[in-house]
Amino acid sequence: MMRIRAGARSLAVAVGALGGALFLGLFLSNSRPHGFALFSTLALIWTWALVLSAACVAAGHALLARLIPAHERSRFESLALAFPLGIVIFVLGLYIGGFLHLFSAAFAVIWPGLMIVSGVPAARHALTRLRRDGFPGRVLQVGWFSAIAWVVGILLLGVLYLGVMTPAAVNYDAAWIHLSIAQDYARAGHIVPFPGNWEADVMHLGSVLNTWSFLVPGLPMPALHWMMALHTEMTVFVWTLVGVAAAIGWLSRRRVSGAWVSFFLFPGLFVYDSNMGGAADHFLALFTPALLLATAKVTRRFARGPCLLWGLLAGGAMMTKVQSVYAVAPIGIWILAAAALGLRRHRREDVTAPSLRTVGRGLGWMAAAAFFVLLPHLGSNLVFFRNPLYPLMQNVFTGSRPTVKDATVMMQAGFPDWHNLPPAALGERIGEALKLLGTFTFVPHYSYVQGLPVFGSLFTLMLPLVLFAGRARRLWIGCLVALGAVFAWAMTYWVDRNLQTFLPLLVAATGAACIRLCELGWAARAGVTALVGVQLLWSGGLYFSGNDRIGDAIAFLRTAMDGKAVEKLKTYRSEFVELSRVLPQDAKVLLHDSHGNLGIDRPIYLDWPGYQGVIDYRQFRSPADLVRRLNELGITHVVYTPGAHPSDSKQEEVIFDAFTERSGAIPRVYGGLMMLPVPRAPAPDHPYQVVVIGVGPYPDGLYPVESLSTVETLPPRYLSWAGPARTAPTPAALLPQADAVIIGSNAVLDGPTTQALNAFHNTRGYSGFRLMLR
Repeated sequence: MMRIRAGARSLAVAVGALGGALFLGLFLSNSRPHGFALFSTLALIWTWALVLSAACVAAGHALLARLIPAHERSRFESLALAFPLGIVIFVLGLYIGGFLHLFSAAFAVIWPGLMIVSGVPAARHALTRLRRDGFPGRVLQVGWFSAIAWVVGILLLGVLYLGVMTPAAVNYDAAWIHLSIAQDYARAGHIVPFPGNWEADVMHLGSVLNTWSFLVPGLPMPALHWMMALHTEMTVFVWTLVGVAAAIGWLSRRRVSGAWVSFFLFPGLFVYDSNMGGAADHFLALFTPALLLATAKVTRRFARGPCLLWGLLAGGAMMTKVQSVYAVAPIGIWILAAAALGLRRHRREDVTAPSLRTVGRGLGWMAAAAFFVLLPHLGSNLVFFRNPLYPLMQNVFTGSRPTVKDATVMMQAGFPDWHNLPPAALGERIGEALKLLGTFTFVPHYSYVQGLPVFGSLFTLMLPLVLFAGRARRLWIGCLVALGAVFAWAMTYWVDRNLQTFLPLLVAATGAACIRLCELGWAARAGVTALVGVQLLWSGGLYFSGNDRIGDAIAFLRTAMDGKAVEKLKTYRSEFVELSRVLPQDAKVLLHDSHGNLGIDRPIYLDWPGYQGVIDYRQFRSPADLVRRLNELGITHVVYTPGAHPSDSKQEEVIFDAFTERSGAIPRVYGGLMMLPVPRAPAPDHPYQVVVIGVGPYPDGLYPVESLSTVETLPPRYLSWAGPARTAPTPAALLPQADAVIIGSNAVLDGPTTQALNAFHNTRGYSGFRLMLR
């Protein structure tokens, strides 16, 4: 009877509270309709994020139940494996929909709905287990620690969310590649190639996933879809924390509630450009703790289910970003080492050890599953470009199209920032990589926070202490895998933000080490507490290093109460959105010497050497040649930012600037951008001659423009400098034959030359030189 009465009271409270919520919502919608509208939009965005989570967890659990029996995985492991597995399923479904030209708002609703329905039985079983399942291993009773950790973690998660809430968080690479890919897929309604942007043609699982963010209904402005994409990334990060908690539990054989907060001991997450901003790093990071857990199951018996699971997760990681090799390589070495040890035990007639046939089949299942995930990207690239790995390996796939002369050199030397490449000699490269194992966190590379150890300092300082942890085989494995990932990074490309791709491995090893070391006694606990405390104290300011983005989020929320949220949304990348509004629907745009294009919702071509294979200024001898090429490509408009920076070659500078000066059209200005229509036919022209004065290392003289083709941003070993076709005691004697003049900033001009330059006018000026056209 008492239970019935309690239930009735509970129901009465629920009805009353829901009625109050309805009344308050109606009152606010009438008194502050604009403010309420913004918060309802944010609620819609988070609702879509919850739909994504539900779809991935449901479908992931359904497949996971077929691969690994429930009794072989804990509840945390189930969640940590199900979501990334569901992401793989979600993205494969998007590829199929894209190939069938089904991208639409309806598809964005139906596909996750089907995933949720398919996973309902498995999800119900998983929820039942959450209520009754224990955690294998010892449970530490540290309620005060857990309470503090949860409070601190939630506060920092809130700070992180404020920094990613608005479109102000979209970073450079996202505006250039990651979100622009999703924008183009959503606009076209299907998967499209990117012949004018090599970066967009490599693997981008996050961009395919964010296509859904651009398709979901109820978001009427471009900026709201950008916000949806950022919230999708935030959702993925929250699930990464679940994976980190599960990985810490497996490595330490302990459960400490709140261990996920260990992630915030690595403050690089809050620092530009390692923070969340729409790029791919944090999507890849999602897979690394799941791969760690899956590998632990593979190495037991090399059974088919765990091997398929590992292959699907590894395929998802490789589909996300090329830098997946940092995590996959050391984990692969772990698998091969476990296979060798297992075969050795099998030869000693250990019936529990896998046979050679079992290991071979397991490795085959792993490779087949990974290839299955990669197949949509590889197949589409093969169709679009005759090269499944385009733009990579163009020297192997010699039929790759489109391409340019020396494409492999341009790709390898111009694509990455060569200043951050390791030494070419293998011995020296290995030596530097070994050195970086201990110093990578204290000597930042390509970082916007110089001199501060924002990555992994606790991991580095904890490593010697792990030797005192006693019997902790799993912890040692975790530390070795994390070290292997750092070594792979140090052997390839010294860009700090790429450490974010496998940061969960460092976090899990560090968190597990803290737990195991604190069990040694009060002295160990005091030492570990001091080390962690110093880390927290000095890095406190870094948590707010994105104060501009946090401030923008607060201002955005404030404008909602003033009814100005829509006006605020219109300010984000406004010049790009306005450009898109005035461009014809069938326009194709060349973005000259620039990358960021998010908001220009039209096909985009770049012309930077090393970033595309369709426009090669080395082939052009006059502006007419450029116009012919643009017409061949169907490019209708050119967008550029005058004087932003010099072109990569003097030839490109002359040709493009002459084109803008003599196109016959007046450029339209949108903020800092200028737009010109491309003539339908080139004007009569002739090969250009250029006089160079005081611009080393080119000697002074008269040059055919094609002799100024050296791409000056390449590494020094690729640079060569042509000599002039004609020289004279004074440049004045050469100027009558010239169409353009390039004059160095420190050049000293004699009287006749100064007089002869009256026939030219200044076109562009930079810190090192200025360009004049006749």
